[in-house]
Amino acid sequence: MSDNQYVKSVTHSKRFLQAVEDLKEQLKGQRAETRINNKHLSQITELAKSAQEEKIVQLEQEIVKMKEDLKWADTSAEPAIDLTPDHLMKKLNIL
Repeated sequence: MSDNQYVKSVTHSKRFLQAVEDLKEQLKGQRAETRINNKHLSQITELAKSAQEEKIVQLEQEIVKMKEDLKWADTSAEPAIDLTPDHLMKKLNIL
């Protein structure tokens, strides 16, 4: 192998080794960014889950209230509307 070819081989080897080192550094940085992004994603997921659970609890409370109101309407002795004769006559506007 001539000196010229040897120098070219060494130069190419150094370039390849430097390229490999650069790629390792990029990979290291990307892995760090991925860890940070995963932490943020898990926080967002937890917040979304918490908000969804709060909404479910709120809707369940509304359903319970509606059931109580319905039960009151079914079991209450109070009339739902005023059925006095004067009131009915005013509504019908007969006289």
